[in-house]
Amino acid sequence: MKEIPELIRFQNEHHSRAQVLGINFEQTEPKEIQHYIDELKINYPVLRIGSEPLVPFEPLKGLPTTFLVTPQGQIIYRHLGPLSSEQLKRWSDHINAAS
Repeated sequence: MKEIPELIRFQNEHHSRAQVLGINFEQTEPKEIQHYIDELKINYPVLRIGSEPLVPFEPLKGLPTTFLVTPQGQIIYRHLGPLSSEQLKRWSDHINAAS
């Protein structure tokens, strides 16, 4: 929850080169997820985990876990735990260099 404002800001600043996706790994009802999306003004898609493993992201070692993935599906960065604005800045520098 603490990193959501940073992810919203990242999505706003990098929407032409990157897409933030939230994935709910809990068995939360869609109505409750939508409540959080509306309340926090989340500007990126939030998906629910299905019954099949989400390869290559699972198994997770903990939540939150954040990934930076290329359009080709290559994981460039993986971070376990809350992500700071400084870490997101470094990731955005990597995206900008690749553009």
